[in-house]
Amino acid sequence: MKRNWWQDKVVYQIYPMSFCDTNGDGIGDISGIINRLDYLEQLGVDLLWISPLYPSPNRDNGYDISDYCAIHPNYGTIKDFDRLVKLAGERGINILMDLVINHTSNQHEWFQKSRQRIDPYTDYYIWQKARNGKKATLTDIDDERRETEKLDNNSPLQDITSQQYNGDKNTALADDRSDDISKDTKNKSKVEKVPFGKIPNNWGNFFGEIPWTYDEVRGEYYLHLFAKEQPDLNYRNEKVIEAVEEVMKFWLDRGVVGFRCDVINILYKESLENGKPKPALTGIEHYLSTPGLHRLLQRFNQNVWSKYDAFTVGETVFITTKMADDLANPARKELSAVFSFEHMETDCFKIKWFLRPFSPNRLFKTLTKWQKNLFWNTLYFENHDQPRSVSRFGDADRYHRESAKALAILLMSLRGTVFLYQGQEIGMTNFDFDSMDELRDIESHNIWKIGKRLRLPKRLLWKMMTTKSRDNARTPMQWSDEPNAGFTTGKPWLGINRNYKKINVKSEKLDPESILQFYQKLIRFRKKSKAMRCGDFRELYRRGSVYAFERVYSPADQKPTDIFGLTKDIENALLGEDDQREKLIIVVNLSGKRRKNPYQGACLFSSYERDEVGSMLDPYEAAILKVL
Repeated sequence: MKRNWWQDKVVYQIYPMSFCDTNGDGIGDISGIINRLDYLEQLGVDLLWISPLYPSPNRDNGYDISDYCAIHPNYGTIKDFDRLVKLAGERGINILMDLVINHTSNQHEWFQKSRQRIDPYTDYYIWQKARNGKKATLTDIDDERRETEKLDNNSPLQDITSQQYNGDKNTALADDRSDDISKDTKNKSKVEKVPFGKIPNNWGNFFGEIPWTYDEVRGEYYLHLFAKEQPDLNYRNEKVIEAVEEVMKFWLDRGVVGFRCDVINILYKESLENGKPKPALTGIEHYLSTPGLHRLLQRFNQNVWSKYDAFTVGETVFITTKMADDLANPARKELSAVFSFEHMETDCFKIKWFLRPFSPNRLFKTLTKWQKNLFWNTLYFENHDQPRSVSRFGDADRYHRESAKALAILLMSLRGTVFLYQGQEIGMTNFDFDSMDELRDIESHNIWKIGKRLRLPKRLLWKMMTTKSRDNARTPMQWSDEPNAGFTTGKPWLGINRNYKKINVKSEKLDPESILQFYQKLIRFRKKSKAMRCGDFRELYRRGSVYAFERVYSPADQKPTDIFGLTKDIENALLGEDDQREKLIIVVNLSGKRRKNPYQGACLFSSYERDEVGSMLDPYEAAILKVL
């Protein structure tokens, strides 16, 4: 039995809208990705996770999909995509698609036919009658909508709380939106005689709204755990499962090697009963990581994923290490791996907008917890929803280069599959915007409005935006010091960070001590090192801003048995067959002050480009020491 092919890979996430534009419309495209394949090959990445490319009304930046088997015209054509797969493959790079299957767009053909009760789509979504038999009038509908708005406005905690866990779910381009309801549904005669009354249950949703919207055509409510334009699919319907399996096969047959699965642990609704009231997401106990979800994922694995040896990584909300292991332990044959968010909460109080000073020790403690309790981890500090790591966990000013390298050493020395986000490899920083008018992120604008309504100090609101807005990660890629950072010849859809003349790919390629070249060397080393790829993890020291751990690779016959309940055969297969022992010690100081160093010696890598570390660690100094 061989080690899983994807475990040693380095994944690079592309946010296509902001990566590279080739036609001057200010929006990145597939041709732009193709043009940068040589760069990605030189960086050393193996997989490209590309955020949604599908046709979409863009109520939610592509996470409201209207056609699962096509490409949005903004990005190109299906032929462009096929060409990307082919040319990337020639360079040893494979493609992961973003798979959004909890919900579709309300403009999807499936939903349009479901609301008209056209088979086989009648029960593709979760439809429910009102809780009484009252006849609807236009006044009733208007009253209920006003009541919904009133509830939303009176529930800022629920609204803000939901934003922490919505992942990709609350972004849209203001100039590309669809009508809420088709024109033919606006006829009053169709509305006045349909059943209408109380909403089906007391649930909340991830946008802090009532998750039921009344459809005048069908005369029933439909469930949406996100925006009303994103109706949830009904996985109690065999036809839905079969249709989704066909979507997966469509892309796998085109050469895609796997999927990043959006909010995967809420797909299966076990019941629609009222939930236990809570400040946010009432009812979540009826759909979070349910027994039905595990059966569904096992079926997807058996029918599709295993047949293609696909890599599947699930975005998960409200996840514990036990829940994560249930989803991604290979013995269960469900997902390959999961994304957790706990380490992303070390600078906030659970809710990302409720700020607290970043604590390196909290970060280290969380990393150790997940390293010890999960069979295999996904390693990331950035993505399209998170602020830039050097601004968040490091020092983007005085120690920009040193802290970016220290974070690189920390991330890439842990046990798991590494995920990098575009621009991370050159140390891109948070967006230096001057006003809310420069932000396109709807989540940020919503929170700004709520904060003003709550009369929060403007200084606090501004700090929330500058540190946590998702647009911090979505500014265009900084390719050069040319106008618009070499991203586009037109007007970029989002502003360019003003530091692009200093921080860009072109200049870092010429600097042998740049962050970019450091990442290139570190990636090459990780691929060659058995300890880095598959060695055990053990925490050695954790105090304040200083962290030390070891990675040890031992021959299979010396390896401790029964880790995570796996069989000896699986353990040996995951470790490989080389018989040379390797031990590395990693030390990290994530502060702007000198700290005592618990481990000293000659180093393979240092954020200060040194050959040896002594008794003191300099500000943001990290090093990899070879012991054996």
